[in-house]
Amino acid sequence: MRKDISGTTLASGLVDSGWTIDGDVTYMINLQTIGVGSAEGIVICTSTGKLYLNGTLMHTLATGTGAHNVVRGIGTNIVSGVVYLYFISDTSFGSGKIHRTTADLVTLNVSHLSYTTWTSGNSSSSVGISFKGNSLMFTKANKVFTISDTEILATALTLPENEEIVNITSFQNNFKIYANLKVTGVQYVWNGDETTPDYRQEWLNQKVMGVVNDGANDYAVLGYNAFYSDLYIISGTQKQELRVNLESASYARTLDGYLSIREAIVYISGGSTGESSNS
Repeated sequence: MRKDISGTTLASGLVDSGWTIDGDVTYMINLQTIGVGSAEGIVICTSTGKLYLNGTLMHTLATGTGAHNVVRGIGTNIVSGVVYLYFISDTSFGSGKIHRTTADLVTLNVSHLSYTTWTSGNSSSSVGISFKGNSLMFTKANKVFTISDTEILATALTLPENEEIVNITSFQNNFKIYANLKVTGVQYVWNGDETTPDYRQEWLNQKVMGVVNDGANDYAVLGYNAFYSDLYIISGTQKQELRVNLESASYARTLDGYLSIREAIVYISGGSTGESSNS
């Protein structure tokens, strides 16, 4: 979807890389997207604990607990002049591990840092990545964490245990946190410093399936599931519908929750009648 036109256009765009990956993909990112200096390539993490760079297996995580092998997000930070990647893993009964590699993925530090969320069970929730000053910021389950440039890990914000954060976005000095309370979507506005948010609103029966940031605006897929979901542009706390899912039409496009943006184009995962997926 080109974000600078009045009409919304969706089109298929699948290209086979030819890479063979062991396990289901749990996270994938282009290093240029997160600004890792001159490092290039696509990092892929799988359900079997494999870490790939451009289809080449670099490491296999072995932390002794299955949940800690599954990476849901990658952030970057500079420590004493060295650029590192931080691999945020799932939690096992509230306990999570963060693995660290150099930007080229050559050197691996397994279970480099530890963090905790709620303790009611295993958490396979998504991870949101942002930055505040010289600190890497990430979300997991119901919490927002920071990792400073001296690698001090701290809890910056805690939401109710029955809310699960989908993503965090930022513009200037404000952060927007998107979470779910069962099938109800929740948006928070937060200044990044206080221990409580500045603003909270609910979207009944509009679960947050995915969010991507574009400067002052966010694009979000909200809905009950992929068959009942619509695309919105969100400016501050106001949302406007851009694309309505035409569930009964032969040309319907079902919008799923994986979104990314590059060079003025928003990419949205999903499926349609007669197609496996589209973007």
